[in-house]
Amino acid sequence: MTPEFLADVSATTLDDAMRYSLNYENPWEFTNATANNGDFHRGIIQDNAATRTRSLSESVYMHDFFVTYMPMDTYNTERFTVASGPNAILFGLGSAAGAVDSTYKRAQLAKDAYEFSLRVDNEDSWRTILDVNKVLWKDKLAVRFVGLGQNLHTFRKPNNNEATRLFTAVTFQPFKNTRIRGWYEDAELLRQLARNAIIVDRATPWISAGRPAFNNAPGFTPPAANNLIFALNGNQGMTYLFGQTAPGTIPVQNLRNTTILTRGVEAIRPSPDNVDVTLTDPSLFPIDVNYQGNATNNDTFGHIAGAAIEQTFFDKLFVEAAFNKEVYQANFSDLIRGVETELYVDANQFLPGTTTPNPNYGRYFIEGSGRAGIWWGARDDLRLSASYELDLSDRTPRKWLSGLLGRHRISGLLSREDLHGGTNPTQTLQGHDAYIINDTPLTVGRPQDNTNRTRQLRFRAYLDDPKTTGADGVYHANLPFYALGNTTLPDGTQIATIGNPYGATASATRSLTRIDSNVVAVQSYFWDGRIVTTFGFRKDKQRRANVTTARVGVPTPTPTTAYTGLFQHFWEVDPGENWNPADHVVDHSRSRGIVFHPKKWLSLFYSDADTFGPSGNFHQPDNSVIPGTRGEGRDYGFTLSLFDDRLHFRANKYRNTNAPNSSAFRDSVRDLFINIERVIHARFPADKDGIYDPNLPRDYYNVTSDQVAEGYEFELTANPTPQWRLTLNASKPDSVESGIGAHWLEALDRRLPVWSKYGNELLEGSTTRTVRDEFRDRLNSLNTMKESDGTATQQLRTWRMNLVTRYSFTEGLFKRFHVGGVYSWRGKSVLGYKNKTIANQYPFPGIDAQIVVPDLAQPVYGRATTTIDLFAGYGRRLFKDRVDWSVQLNIRNALDDNDPVVQRVLSDGTTRFYTIPEPRAFILTNTFKF
Repeated sequence: MTPEFLADVSATTLDDAMRYSLNYENPWEFTNATANNGDFHRGIIQDNAATRTRSLSESVYMHDFFVTYMPMDTYNTERFTVASGPNAILFGLGSAAGAVDSTYKRAQLAKDAYEFSLRVDNEDSWRTILDVNKVLWKDKLAVRFVGLGQNLHTFRKPNNNEATRLFTAVTFQPFKNTRIRGWYEDAELLRQLARNAIIVDRATPWISAGRPAFNNAPGFTPPAANNLIFALNGNQGMTYLFGQTAPGTIPVQNLRNTTILTRGVEAIRPSPDNVDVTLTDPSLFPIDVNYQGNATNNDTFGHIAGAAIEQTFFDKLFVEAAFNKEVYQANFSDLIRGVETELYVDANQFLPGTTTPNPNYGRYFIEGSGRAGIWWGARDDLRLSASYELDLSDRTPRKWLSGLLGRHRISGLLSREDLHGGTNPTQTLQGHDAYIINDTPLTVGRPQDNTNRTRQLRFRAYLDDPKTTGADGVYHANLPFYALGNTTLPDGTQIATIGNPYGATASATRSLTRIDSNVVAVQSYFWDGRIVTTFGFRKDKQRRANVTTARVGVPTPTPTTAYTGLFQHFWEVDPGENWNPADHVVDHSRSRGIVFHPKKWLSLFYSDADTFGPSGNFHQPDNSVIPGTRGEGRDYGFTLSLFDDRLHFRANKYRNTNAPNSSAFRDSVRDLFINIERVIHARFPADKDGIYDPNLPRDYYNVTSDQVAEGYEFELTANPTPQWRLTLNASKPDSVESGIGAHWLEALDRRLPVWSKYGNELLEGSTTRTVRDEFRDRLNSLNTMKESDGTATQQLRTWRMNLVTRYSFTEGLFKRFHVGGVYSWRGKSVLGYKNKTIANQYPFPGIDAQIVVPDLAQPVYGRATTTIDLFAGYGRRLFKDRVDWSVQLNIRNALDDNDPVVQRVLSDGTTRFYTIPEPRAFILTNTFKF
């Protein structure tokens, strides 16, 4: 993707640009509605967005062939290069889906250059870039400074995306064949981003029932499990009430087991359709709102520094030595999570534990568990590479022998990557959830109660009802303080998130993963380039050292204050180089390819390659380490170059595999084992599993599956006239998942006889929910996993197509104008499956012998979608040709298509999750070059 293309489509980030690329899905057109239990957090509190390449997984992101964690932006980028499928020889360790490399801007030695641009849009966004290239010693030394400032907004208000990024590049060429380059970036991104999701409906059944009040006076009888309107509020922790509350509301209350919550339409549906459903009636509550408001924040800080020295010897040998260092930290709050975006009604008649009338009766609210935390990662990269041109074709006068001997480019690389992360080798995550810190968290003030978690703080945001006359129209969380800072509430309660001085609310793993790699590759040209072959071999040696943060404090005499509930901060521990022998891995990758040019205008190609991803500190239930993801790929097809190279066409068939990969069933299965095995470990130690340990951190374990993607890709580039450019790309992907949670199903077969003995036992910390209830609720997932070999990847589009065109006027009335547009079409997608009844493959006392599961032979499809973007611009020279000025207007979704986009459906085709597309947007960009 060239600077000209990026400017045409007004792309500012990689995700923005890739919506127009081949076989790539960005977060706004693909949202995995059930991943992480529907949390929708990728790209919101975690910077790696929910993208997919070839319908497999996200690509690895790089700058100048160094892996990067920072969000990729066009302000310091010359171009983006996209390579689909495994490419370990070219791009190193990474994703089986492919790699995206950005080329940093470089300081130019020829002449000074200056550029300033300002971009605004109809959502009150602004973005400005200053780019200064200064030659300090002509043809020898130059420096380049690029600065970015922005505050962007989208249609889901309120939200903001502030960024201040500074980039510096230096080029020094002391000799003709010697060049030294350096780069440095410092970035600060302060964001409150909106999820691409609609709120879940937990209000309609209560409204349909006539808006009844629930009598929650002391001694009330909790709602029965089959109550279709109310459920007992069993949420642990204190709750902070804020927002559109009634006057006199007590800000911090304990609502557990003294209040009820309203239920959603899932209560009246049989399994497997008894699941959350998004609100479908916009007259009840708005659907174009950022419901989390300022309760969700992502403050990202990072810097990147590196240098490279390039040396050419004898015009044949090229050597480069380079290093790159990156440090990244994202502080986030998600006090009301994506999975908690549920519209409730406060139907409690009284305040908790009293007969005082509830002043907030009948008010809407959303409520969350007060999540906050830190993502942190760092990496140090070193590499030494060399390439040599060996021409054997001139060693003999015989033409046939000359063609056979050919010309060869031989390359080699030595590299070391030190990854400072956690369970995931590239980054560590530690929870710093909202916590009450009055006095000390050990013995004074409000003690930690492990049963009720009385120091943990939940957040309930009361919202306006759009049908209430005179309401303020506040439909989102509106905290009166900054969620990432410590604060004191009006009643004196002191709370902290990432600034908790006593510790973190979750354990974390710090790891050092060292990967030493050797690569050799040979590209050969035979018979004047008529045949080109490529062969590459890579060897990687991985070592890992890790340490887990410990609990803070010591046990106290009473059971209810067993621990402080806090852990060391991750920065207080260091794994050093204490390598774990179990994490010592040696792996090999290879690449082979051939291109045959039977005619000047025709080329045939074939390639196969694989890649190896570094393993994380994840385990199967038998405690075996889950190996790094391995991908294998095969591509073959042809290219045409016609009409004096004014038309290029490429057709490709591919097959990629990706295994093992995290499964969408991960959270459901892990929680099942944790919740039931903790009961057995605590009360029946004689029956506990000697292998699986439910008290280890949740992310110690993972649930995996294997993916296979096959499909076709087509690309067309045409220049019908010198002024008219046209590009077309299309793909037909097909991706399936198999082997879902195979190790866990084996463990389930082993443990089920034990679990069956304790069906009536209450879960830890619950007064109503039993082991049987837990198993019944997860049973559909277990049977589905068993039945699901060959399940299509979620929201898989049958076809994807982008057409981009531009016409530049060089004479006449419209001289210096250009116009263009983008036509994007997405075929129908698999949104779910109809049901079928099968024998329950995991019988359990008190649970039916028959169960309903999805029927993979009966998929339910969503509609195809079409989007049209337009752009037009004008440019001219100003101030006696000293300034080159250009202006461009982009109109996205020019037809203002606002039809809902369904993401998942129930078995009868009824919508479960949906979203709405971005409305028509106007973007105006002015650029000055001098």
